[in-house]
Amino acid sequence: NSNALVNYTQTELGNRDITLFTINLIGGDPTLLRRMADVTPNGQSFDAQNASELQAIFEQIAWEVQRMALDNLNTRHRAEYL
Repeated sequence: NSNALVNYTQTELGNRDITLFTINLIGGDPTLLRRMADVTPNGQSFDAQNASELQAIFEQIAWEVQRMALDNLNTRHRAEYL
């Protein structure tokens, strides 16, 4: 059941402040993957029509993870000096 999977994702990941990135590649359920990503903080879903698109998607995910890590570091750093 897709609703149960989305609820599980929200409980196990979203409520723990874990971000989920999903990639739909040929024949998946893009709506379900998008719903799962949407219930996590900053979650994102990507669609790849073929394997050749994966490189760009992984680069975008890597950039986003780096940005999130820097934001987290900056938030911790500011909290130490307040």
